Amino acid sequence: MIVDDHHLVAEGLRAMLSRQFDVVGMADSGRALRSLLHATEADCLLLDLAMPGTSGFELARQVRRLQASQAKPAVSGAPAPDGGSSSGAPV
Repeated sequence: MIVDDHHLVAEGLRAMLSRQFDVVGMADSGRALRSLLHATEADCLLLDLAMPGTSGFELARQVRRLQASQAKPAVSGAPAPDGGSSSGAPV
């Protein structure tokens, strides 16, 4: 499952990953992800590091707490121009 607020990035990831994996869902926010997890099983979640509202790091924590999925979270994103991350988390 891919979670990214940038539609073009999410579609690019889906195109690349679907060559070797079944991409079972896509979401553009933490709220959309939580809804999908109740309806869809996923082995892995690819979470955008810096999304408005809830960061990929926070979503990973929430998924682990909810136990709604056995999916393993993975966080992606590019560092901000100042060398950190736009979420404030170290890169």
